[in-house]
This record gives sequence, structure tokens and C-alpha cells, in this order.
Amino acid sequence: MSEKNIIVFYDISDNKIRNKIVKILESYGIRMQKSVFQCEVNLRQFIQLKLKLSSIVEFNDGVSVVIIEVSNKDKVYYLDGKRALQENTNDVFI
Repeated sequence: MSEKNIIVFYDISDNKIRNKIVKILESYGIRMQKSVFQCEVNLRQFIQLKLKLSSIVEFNDGVSVVIIEVSNKDKVYYLDGKRALQENTNDVFI
């Protein structure tokens, strides 16, 4: 199974939610900055990670998590309270 190199970063003001997200991300990768993690995951782990993050993020306004596949920079996965697990292949990443 091929490995995906991903960067995950977040903007979360609520300490309780942020701590849950950090705990999940620490089990998949290494912290690069305060709100940025780098992870190498296989496809199964990648799907699990997105589902775990989505379950926390989905109903919480003001919470944003972004996953970028480094090996394929055209794919940006947005996880936030308004558009959980949407995939945008044509958007410019900001």
C-alpha cells in the first residue's frame, strides 16, 4: 500500500476541541509548528484520520482543519463545520 505524505493544519480557538484534534494528529504524525502536523499514512490510515477529524469538526462552527497531500498538491481537503470532507481540485489554496 502506498504512503501519502500529508500536511494537516488547523485553526481552533476552543481548547477542548483543539486538544482532541492534537491528540489524534499526534498519533499519526509529528508536530511541525503549534498548529501544523506532518504525517505519512497509508490509504487506510488516511481515511481513518479524515473520519476521526470530521467527527469532531463536523458540528463545530469556528473550527477549521485543512489536509494537503504533499505528493499531489492539486488536492486540498477541507474539513470544517460547513463543508466536512469536501474535496476541491480546482480551488486556489489560501
